[in-house]
Amino acid sequence: MPRALPFHHRNPIFRENSQWTVTAHADPAADPVGSLQVTVEDFVPQRIALTLDSTASAIRAGEAVTIAATGEYLYGAPAADLPVKGTLTLQADPAPFPGLPGFRFGLVQDPYSPERRSLPEVRTDAAGRAALPLLLDSLPDAAQPLQARIAVSLFGEGGRPVSRSLTLPVRTGSPSIGLKPGFADGQVAEGQAAGFEVALVDGDGEPVAGRDLEVSWIAEDVDYFWYWEDGRLRYRETVRDRLVESRALS
Repeated sequence: MPRALPFHHRNPIFRENSQWTVTAHADPAADPVGSLQVTVEDFVPQRIALTLDSTASAIRAGEAVTIAATGEYLYGAPAADLPVKGTLTLQADPAPFPGLPGFRFGLVQDPYSPERRSLPEVRTDAAGRAALPLLLDSLPDAAQPLQARIAVSLFGEGGRPVSRSLTLPVRTGSPSIGLKPGFADGQVAEGQAAGFEVALVDGDGEPVAGRDLEVSWIAEDVDYFWYWEDGRLRYRETVRDRLVESRALS
């Protein structure tokens, strides 16, 4: 049975901001059987606390949002007149509506690639507070609901940043259709019924009544084409959609 042997080494020649290689030898005269890289860095304890807040519960196109950042030295004084930088990252929201746990929204075959934007740089005031303005004139055409992750860094006098982040949902105002599978792990055994719950909600996640929906069951038939290339066996796959059933829901 494999055993892990602890190894402790205290070496006075270790220097701050240096990198070392540790090798393990089963035979001192043979090549190493393993190695790892070790970085030695100077540890400076954090001296500033940073908190973020926003009065907005969501982000909408054309609506200004302010991210409030407050910095305070750990001994109680406000972190005044320090630079504050921020970035906004738009990314897919895996759970856009808290009232609908387990429901999945958007097209799984059309993933959204995160988009990062820089926010205007500001400075803290005499009370250690700063306001980062955020305004999205338009929203990207995405097949999934989105969320905005706002990351903010407050830079101390020595240039060392303290970073925090918060996440806000992005609301488009358009209705969304959600599916909740009635089976686990995305798999259904042969002969087992595959059930789903369907939800139609508005841009804020509230149910929409009196609308007809069309549901289609589509099978994906996968064909593999094998071939030799550069002395290796390779393959390409072709996926063909086949309509199994279509029905109306209301």
